[in-house]
Amino acid sequence: MAQAGLLGILIAFLGICLSSADGKPAPVLPAAAREFLEAHNLARAAVGVAPLKWSEKLGNGTNRVVRFQRNKMGCQFANLTSGKYGANQLWGSGMAVTPRMAVDAWVNEKTFYNHADNSCAPNHRCGVYKQVVWRKSLELGCAQATCVKQQVTLTVCFYDPPGNIIDSLTVCGTIICPVINGKPVRLCLQEGSQSSPLILLDLPLNTSAFSSLIKHGMIRMVFECKCDSAGSKEPLLSNPQWVMYCNGLKMGLARRRELSWKDEWLLEMTRTVSAGAGFLPDKGSGGHKYLRGQFEKVPGSGSDHSQAYHLIDPSDSFGQELSVFFLRH
Repeated sequence: MAQAGLLGILIAFLGICLSSADGKPAPVLPAAAREFLEAHNLARAAVGVAPLKWSEKLGNGTNRVVRFQRNKMGCQFANLTSGKYGANQLWGSGMAVTPRMAVDAWVNEKTFYNHADNSCAPNHRCGVYKQVVWRKSLELGCAQATCVKQQVTLTVCFYDPPGNIIDSLTVCGTIICPVINGKPVRLCLQEGSQSSPLILLDLPLNTSAFSSLIKHGMIRMVFECKCDSAGSKEPLLSNPQWVMYCNGLKMGLARRRELSWKDEWLLEMTRTVSAGAGFLPDKGSGGHKYLRGQFEKVPGSGSDHSQAYHLIDPSDSFGQELSVFFLRH
């Protein structure tokens, strides 16, 4: 009797937990919604990202999209570029496409994606996979429609907040310090370890002066553009000359430089380093010390007049906080 009583209490307790505050049972998701959600969350769990939750609002939105595309557009891809949600689409022909098959097709891009530096292998795309596992996306809604005549299935998923936001991208930053005294320290920012530099600067500092600065811990590098009003129409990082300040002190003039074969060699030698410091021997120049890490572009800073990047340092490799600011007045 005691066991039966405990079992009854447990069943009653579970019944309470599965009911909402107003006494109504928790909604049961349709099979397709569960399949979409499970496939997404399996991919997210594989890279340590929190699971998504199903959104009826997003589900209804995608349902309206796929029905319109089916009824009016023959299941062609929808134009979703102006939407406020993140979106993935899949166009499948000649076979039935299940929700899991659609998500698996997006996740297949993982093969070409490098999580360490947020880059994609040359000649490949990784955007749909990145949206599936985007850390800041919290809710999901998906729908499918089939055009029988064309034997085509269109799958659309919405994500909120949206992923693949440019302002949230990280960039790879490398500071190169020549051992030979008098040679300028170089700063390089790249979208990925294999990308061409967004900017490559000769700083008005040699290695000795730079070493003295970083001993103090927190570093704030500010680069103020030396440009006229006509130059303000050009992309901010394309400006050739910058007045550099470090922790409020004016350092001098930093100059943009073209990528040389030696720069390419140095960046290639550090390409596999996601965060760290080291030394690259070079008989001709005595070698180079380097600091390398991932920098997060500050949300909202990607205007024509300012950009800001903060070092992401989960392993405390550098031992100090480092931020870089580019300004145009």
